[in-house]
Amino acid sequence: MPLDDGRTWLWAVDGHAFSVRGTLGERVLEQLHQGETPSVQQLSTLAGPGRETSVVALLEKLYTLRGVDVDRRENTV
Repeated sequence: MPLDDGRTWLWAVDGHAFSVRGTLGERVLEQLHQGETPSVQQLSTLAGPGRETSVVALLEKLYTLRGVDVDRRENTV
């Protein structure tokens, strides 16, 4: 649900509400609904250079609230 400033969205997951600024959340959500499970790296590409931490923070929040689940873990080291 968009808030009055037009740049912030109110999200609700499993009875918990939090705000997300900008369009990053919408873009991540769209990718998550595409059918195939995207990697964190693929989702980070949506954010642009230097904004990967924003994607990781959003995914961690969604995971903590049980809004998303981990499909599999890969070691990229």
